[in-house]
Amino acid sequence: MKKNLFVWLVLLAVFAIANGCGGQNTVDQAGVQVIEDTGLLNPADLVSQADAEAILGEAVGEPEISESPVGTVCFYSPLTEGTQVRFVQLSLHQTGAFTDAMQNNGYTAARLYDDSIALLDTVQQIDGLGGRAFWGGSGLQAGAGLHVLQSDDLYFSITVGLGNETDDLEAAQALAEQVLDKIK
Repeated sequence: MKKNLFVWLVLLAVFAIANGCGGQNTVDQAGVQVIEDTGLLNPADLVSQADAEAILGEAVGEPEISESPVGTVCFYSPLTEGTQVRFVQLSLHQTGAFTDAMQNNGYTAARLYDDSIALLDTVQQIDGLGGRAFWGGSGLQAGAGLHVLQSDDLYFSITVGLGNETDDLEAAQALAEQVLDKIK
């Protein structure tokens, strides 16, 4: 009996690992993560290397992609190192990418957007972008950037580091408009 239980547990573990690692994300030849067969958007397709170079006014490296249970981040930084931190970042939050447990508990991109507002002391509402949008400030602080709720299931934020809050906001707004055009 114990041997059968052990075999079943091993088979269950193998099945769980195979399904958990089952290929929603792959890495292409350039080292960029690509989301396949899910209907989810790839942030590197929404803000390209060329887009980041146009904003920063200089060459940037390949996108650095990182994932979490609530989204995917695409980060670009200049190839040359300077004394000032300069970057372009898109954080993409899609309800369909959230864990099953989160979705089963009613957690959506819209709820994450509302939770993000609740965590900040002050926000500047921005009209004319997506369903709702706000500016969380500039720099490297938590909540910085331009946050745009496109639908209940799609929320993104764009953070640009140019060294000047006015320039950061203008650049983030220009990129947000490009992203919204691409996801229509």
